[in-house]
Amino acid sequence: MSSPNLALTLVSAGMRKEMLEPATQYAPHTALTLNELRNGCGVQFEDYDMNGEQSATTAVMLPNMTDRKFKTTNLMHSEMVAINWMIGKDHWTVSGDGRVVWADGKAITRDQFKTAQPHCGFCTVFLIAAGLPVTKPTRGNFQVAARLAYQLLVELEVSAPLLARMAGGFAVLKCLLNGLKGDPGWVLRVGGQCYDDNGLARVPFGVTIVDWSTLENEPKRDTIYQLWKVVYWQILETNRGK
Repeated sequence: MSSPNLALTLVSAGMRKEMLEPATQYAPHTALTLNELRNGCGVQFEDYDMNGEQSATTAVMLPNMTDRKFKTTNLMHSEMVAINWMIGKDHWTVSGDGRVVWADGKAITRDQFKTAQPHCGFCTVFLIAAGLPVTKPTRGNFQVAARLAYQLLVELEVSAPLLARMAGGFAVLKCLLNGLKGDPGWVLRVGGQCYDDNGLARVPFGVTIVDWSTLENEPKRDTIYQLWKVVYWQILETNRGK
């Protein structure tokens, strides 16, 4: 499920060397998770055919029942531009479990969020994982996908539950982070739960606890960005059918 040249490719994509070995080791877990998300979305996948259009348009329904449309800008796809705007206006929020919902906690429906063109393969799995409806899911890799240049809004980027849902679980995140810590004898705390290499953990006295909020507050959120690189690469590979 993972490319034999994964480590080499991640080097070219800017992956820190400390992440290479665990990224390769746990790639099958992430690939399996991404395919499970695709298979469970309940919508038939299509070919990634833009019919000559240069960008996509995503429409959202505002609380006053009027529509607003958003186009792809720079590296942020129209779906993410729309989500970013709706969250910025406090219409939507990212829930504690990493799903995008209305501010009152209600789910967002197909009538309230839809894209006229097929979703690229990256947007497809992100929308599914974030609990948003997909209109035309595909496995298509967009033009600069090979550079892993996909811009994600900050509220989703720092959501540990969303990242874990796509990577294969909190234990996978912990194991990937071992390469950066240099010592597996610590636990990762997300909210009120702690995780070791096997999942939920009780923390013995004296064991080092690294809180997710510490990673959120890093300059440029570099460690979290490295974790997303692992997921991005597996989205790219599984879109290709590998």
